Amino acid sequence: LQEAGLTDVVIANRNSPTQMVCSGSTADIEKAAASLEAAGVRVRRLDVAAAFHSPLVAAAQAPFAESLSFVRFGEPEFPVFANVNARPYRGSEADMRSTLARQIAAPVEFVTCIEAMVEEGVDTFVEIGPGRRLCGLVEAIEVLAKNGVSVTDILDGALTSSVALAGGLGAEIAPAADLVTDLMQQFGLEAGRLPDIVDQLTGAALNSK
Repeated sequence: LQEAGLTDVVIANRNSPTQMVCSGSTADIEKAAASLEAAGVRVRRLDVAAAFHSPLVAAAQAPFAESLSFVRFGEPEFPVFANVNARPYRGSEADMRSTLARQIAAPVEFVTCIEAMVEEGVDTFVEIGPGRRLCGLVEAIEVLAKNGVSVTDILDGALTSSVALAGGLGAEIAPAADLVTDLMQQFGLEAGRLPDIVDQLTGAALNSK
């Protein structure tokens, strides 16, 4: 992209070692797609409403941060990883709000996030949502195979990461803990061994330890 002079096109998502999402103006994205296809890179144009995770949406960060000021955050009861820095949310309410707001214009560091989870001892990733797109991305990350990590998908559409994230941060949005308890019990897991929920973009990664 730099060689093509497309300096305003940014990497919006680092989804796997072989898949990235670019973000920018429509004209620049078309130029980037043509340049990449000419170089033999497989390209798929995404039908999205805006150039998310790029400087073009940075103006939304301040009003979003302001709206978060009306949401109460408690101390996380289990690790919830932020895609912006691949680290668990921690610190004051202001710190967690700031991290959330930064994610609007910052890249989604999915690969780094998964690798950080594995380093923290997560050994099972479960995608809860429609399809198994995230499972495929996670399976492509080499560190998982080296550490004996398993990946699976369950409960098609039953629970979204937004619910998991809200509950994990202690936000008064949804009773995520009770919902997850009910779902896990349906799968025969004892209450004392229920997994910890870790946010994963559009699914949830669960630590089964």
